[in-house]
Amino acid sequence: MAVPLEQLYAAVADPGLRSSWLDAELTPRGKSTEHKVFRAEQAGTPGKVEFGFTAKGPDKSQVAVAHSKLPDAEIASKLKAEWRARLATLKSVLET
Repeated sequence: MAVPLEQLYAAVADPGLRSSWLDAELTPRGKSTEHKVFRAEQAGTPGKVEFGFTAKGPDKSQVAVAHSKLPDAEIASKLKAEWRARLATLKSVLET
């Protein structure tokens, strides 16, 4: 995404900023490391969500989402599609 790492991390970790692009509630769980990893549980879904952040330059960064401990492949496939759409919304919000 064409934003600094700090801005991308804040958009995920800060509940107020997160509500501008994410329609689901995340509850922080486990150890998170600022600007590197944010771990949470998503209300209404099984498993855990982990966001990994990478700086690609001063004004460019990347986030990857892993939703783990899911009960079956069908749910994993559904959540993968949901996260792809959500990250597209995040990109749109941040880059406008």
